[in-house]
Amino acid sequence: HAHGFHVSQAYLSPSHDGYVQPKAAASGTIGLSAAFRLCAAQRAVEADPLVSVAAWEAAQPGERPDFPEVCEALRGRLGGGRRLFYVCGADHAARCGLGGGMGEVGVVVVPRALPAAEQPARGVFVASP
Repeated sequence: HAHGFHVSQAYLSPSHDGYVQPKAAASGTIGLSAAFRLCAAQRAVEADPLVSVAAWEAAQPGERPDFPEVCEALRGRLGGGRRLFYVCGADHAARCGLGGGMGEVGVVVVPRALPAAEQPARGVFVASP
């Protein structure tokens, strides 16, 4: 509410296997399948009236969609007059150059170890701890 926005919906979008599996293999951890992660996400939010699972990203055949493509798919689900905000960690925002915003999609940066700068005019906000 600090910047005049009201959250009416939230989506949890489990990542595509094309992203998760190589990352898990590189770090020597178990790469849980997209089907498992979708099921776990559904169970995690089943009693939450605000959060829903968006399966589109994890269910795409072939190559993994990147986050801008996922945002556009979710924007298509929103009704008129609503704005989509992409929520990510400060490390991801810095690595992907999201400090300048994403045009029609707002950005909410969740602080981690790296500092993040708010730019409300460009739709970039930093979440409060």
